[in-house]
Amino acid sequence: MSRIVSFVFCLLSFVPASAFSQSAIQAYYVHIDGKSDAALKQALHDTIKGGERIHYGTQGTHYQTGEYYEGTWNYFPITDQRANGTIWDMYSPTVRHFPHDGGSACAMQIEHCLPKSWWGWKSGDTGSSHNAYRDLYILNPADAQANGQKSNYPPGNVQAADKFNNGSFRMDSKNKSQYGWICFEPHDRYKGDFARTYFYTVTAYQDLTWNSSYADYVSNDSYKVLTDVLIGVLLEWHRNDPVSRKERDRANAIYNVQGNRNPFIDYPELVEYIWGNKQGQSVDLSALDCTASADFVAVEDFDEFVLFPATNVSGEGFTASWTNLSKGTMNNGQWVIDNADDEYTLHVFTRSVSGTVDTLISMPAITQKLLENGTHTAFEGRVTSNGTNAITMGVSSTDGAVILHSLASLAPNEPVLHFRASMYNTATEAELHIFYTPQNTPRNATPDTVIILPTSRDEMTYTLTLPLHTDSVIILSVGGSTKKRACMQSLYLTQGSQTITDTNIDGFPAQIPFLPYPNSPVVYAVDLPQDINHYFDPNTNNGSTQNTNNGSTQKTLYYQVSAPDPNSPTNSLSTPCQLVTLPEVTTDLIQTKEKGQKTKDTYKTLQNHQILIHHNGQTYNMLGTKY
Repeated sequence: MSRIVSFVFCLLSFVPASAFSQSAIQAYYVHIDGKSDAALKQALHDTIKGGERIHYGTQGTHYQTGEYYEGTWNYFPITDQRANGTIWDMYSPTVRHFPHDGGSACAMQIEHCLPKSWWGWKSGDTGSSHNAYRDLYILNPADAQANGQKSNYPPGNVQAADKFNNGSFRMDSKNKSQYGWICFEPHDRYKGDFARTYFYTVTAYQDLTWNSSYADYVSNDSYKVLTDVLIGVLLEWHRNDPVSRKERDRANAIYNVQGNRNPFIDYPELVEYIWGNKQGQSVDLSALDCTASADFVAVEDFDEFVLFPATNVSGEGFTASWTNLSKGTMNNGQWVIDNADDEYTLHVFTRSVSGTVDTLISMPAITQKLLENGTHTAFEGRVTSNGTNAITMGVSSTDGAVILHSLASLAPNEPVLHFRASMYNTATEAELHIFYTPQNTPRNATPDTVIILPTSRDEMTYTLTLPLHTDSVIILSVGGSTKKRACMQSLYLTQGSQTITDTNIDGFPAQIPFLPYPNSPVVYAVDLPQDINHYFDPNTNNGSTQNTNNGSTQKTLYYQVSAPDPNSPTNSLSTPCQLVTLPEVTTDLIQTKEKGQKTKDTYKTLQNHQILIHHNGQTYNMLGTKY
């Protein structure tokens, strides 16, 4: 019987701070030590202005040399992809996916967080202007509609949101704005991200000539650059929204690409030394809080129910963690939980797969040209590109349709159609009419299936089993106007089936109560049974193994969590599975030891339902506080 070791709740983040050590980051900024004000900012400028900048836009081939180059869209999946594989868009709550090949995403654009018009960028610029234009720290994947509304307006605290509001990104008109100009405001969880990007931009590129047309926001004072009004807004956002796991991970990913860092993410206090309440003071670098330190706890940007990758994996168990769905309020210094009676259900299981599925039509990207050139695909009406890997169906008053044809010989059995689609980014409604037509038979007057696309504009995957003897399929976007258009991002036709068999590990599923500290991850130490190898016995067809380069095998299992939806108790939420690969031989640096047992390595123990870390004779809890 498996033994549940314990569960502990951290106030904030439990994951080790970063793959980048604090000492390495401190060495990167060594030249700022002892400096203050303009000299400090100049030293930061000299430190971070260098490095590489990639091509802006999509990948391509240089017209003169024929040399292939990667673009911004190749790197956004590294810097701005959520744990569930969707795009992390700070400008919209809409669910979208990155293309498979580095192309631009449907209904999205590359957005300069600080508008390029503020420094007067123009095509053909070189030097700092061109580097700022291409800098990944400044660029974000953004909802096209929100980006169009944002234009080159400044950040500000929005009061009326009468100009634009999509639930995540809001704007005041000039008449309603407290500043006398149009302004934008992101969601609270992203305000600090925007602020630290602005501070980075006017530091890394303080030598730019700032456009006098935007004198309300920026000046050519190379020290502060930003005007007092904008500094006030950004300081407030910086202080109220500390560095998050998402922001730190993104910065580290960009460093791996560009080779330079954002100092205001690494050392958030530096903002105060230049623009805030520590002006005039000299920096003691060793005394600053570093977001790469072992005891730094990052704020979580929780707006989805997800599992995090397993940690502390050994043949004896692993640490599972997921979004905490508990909701509550602070009352006399104590959290009062609104949904304290709810429970998480933790599943730990092996998985075996039998059967085969043949892919008959594979279109991970859809374009007009691909439809035209496909053996079994075509289109009718008006179909146009949306990004580099998706289409918009319908233009003006003309409908558009995707057609699959000559399927009777291709798929003699009942094939399955899978496609991903969404409502057009400026449409107010959209529906798809689908017609299944046998060979030598005219199309029906009425559709066989009607799909109403969600008004959230989320990209959704639809799966339809086609009737036997279907020879053609027509997917028609109806409405014939700008307000009634659909987009399609991918399409597959498959035949055959697979059977997935999950086998629970002894002791699971386990029920885990909701506990305090909303907006913090749940951390659960899972103990595997001693006979875990039984679950991977090939004679029982259970479990999954994979061969490694040295000829040994690695055993894989999965874990998943389900729970009542705190916003709709009658519904249930379930996370995607997380894969856990068990090592053949455990060589973890962090080892489980009995209390009092000595070792030169860092190790952990379980005491009073808490995981404690022992290092160099000291004992710490999961937050890095001495115990």
